[in-house]
Amino acid sequence: MTPPPKILFEYVLAKNNFAQDERVLEAIQWVDRDRFAKDGYIDSPHNFGTNSIVERPSYQAACLQHLSDKLLPGANVLDLGFGSGFMSCCMARMVGDKGHVTAVDHIPQLINLFMTKLKISYPKLYKLYKIMDVVEWDARKPYKKNGPYDVIHFGSGVKHIPIEFISDLKINGSILVPVGPPYGPHILKKITLIKRNLYTIQNLAEVEAFHFCSPEEQTSDFRQTFGHHFIRLFPLFYKSVVPFNSTVTGKLLTYKLPDA
Repeated sequence: MTPPPKILFEYVLAKNNFAQDERVLEAIQWVDRDRFAKDGYIDSPHNFGTNSIVERPSYQAACLQHLSDKLLPGANVLDLGFGSGFMSCCMARMVGDKGHVTAVDHIPQLINLFMTKLKISYPKLYKLYKIMDVVEWDARKPYKKNGPYDVIHFGSGVKHIPIEFISDLKINGSILVPVGPPYGPHILKKITLIKRNLYTIQNLAEVEAFHFCSPEEQTSDFRQTFGHHFIRLFPLFYKSVVPFNSTVTGKLLTYKLPDA
């Protein structure tokens, strides 16, 4: 007899050390991924409308684990391209009542859907809404209003290291971002500002990711017409997280920020 998806999901997390911090699993269970995706604990990505994606739950758990040293009570978080809102809620749960999460996306339908979940559909989540700002904003651009941040989480991939976002971090704050070519292999990177003009980059895992695009591209006729084919492609573009071996994981590279 096949175990329920939730049990299999927890097994995947334990096997891959994706939830070493018990707060990660507690946040995922409390927020409840089934509220954000059909069959939310099956380890595959989901299309939930407007050609938007909810990533694999194991990928999301791995991201929360990599940020757990920064997602402490009272932390200030920026979630770029929140999509379903699941990661925003998990991070809000981890930073607690004294923390703050700014969740930005550029698709009005997603913002309305997320706000409905927070304020109406799931009353339990309203506790998180009180420490969140949900903002319509192009996630390809820095959002400085509520900064500086302890954490900046990229909900989609980018082609190059997002240098322009690093100055929005607090000292010892971190960015988590998949970096690589569109529709190609990406490296999940953790960028930490260690001094005012000095930062480190840690390569964490090989992942696949779609890139941020404009609202027009995301909701274009082409993508709407052929969107039903995307679900077959998702497993190719969001494969299981592949952690690097111990000789690579943890290696830090140090760089200076360019002069403003």
